[in-house]
Amino acid sequence: MDDEEAWFRLGLPDPGLPLLAEVIATSGLDPEVRELAVDHESISDEELIELMHAGDEITFRRCITSTTRLPVLHYWMLNGNPEQRSSVAFNPAGDSTIALLALSDPDDDVRAHIMFSPALTDEQVQWHVTNDPSSEVRETAQVALESDMGQYLRTGKRSVLIADDDEDYEDYEDDEGGEALAVIRRADLEVEEPEPDNGWRQDRLF
Repeated sequence: MDDEEAWFRLGLPDPGLPLLAEVIATSGLDPEVRELAVDHESISDEELIELMHAGDEITFRRCITSTTRLPVLHYWMLNGNPEQRSSVAFNPAGDSTIALLALSDPDDDVRAHIMFSPALTDEQVQWHVTNDPSSEVRETAQVALESDMGQYLRTGKRSVLIADDDEDYEDYEDDEGGEALAVIRRADLEVEEPEPDNGWRQDRLF
């Protein structure tokens, strides 16, 4: 299934749960296609939760990073394992309830991920800079407050463009960059990324 076929079939009045599950499981599709499948009006919150339980880790992550359904996010924040709760915390659709649960979570990674939530105030993040018992969370909270990328993520955006060199970086910033995307240099990343086909590539951060 390619993007064109997926868009067409998702436009049907009732595409059905099997088709939605197939779209979610298909690799290489436009993220917007997957988001449409995950939050399609023909699938209930309970059905999506059941699909996430039945699927593998990849299926879970695709659903939890795409959905804007608060009942689904609340469910996994209350019932998920630490890794799953971290994914919920990093989803920008989370509300103040999820934020409060994540801020008091015993797992350091969950508290670190919530530092980039649009639901948090500067004062809440600052408190964790100085008071969180975990050095990882304190450092992450400082990044969220003081770095350009941290500020970008706290607006709810989760896509970046990775430029191979300064020339690509400047060209993209000048010619094609916009409010919807951040642009960062590959050299600034702490992890190695595969070589892109055309000087930059768009990545989801979660």
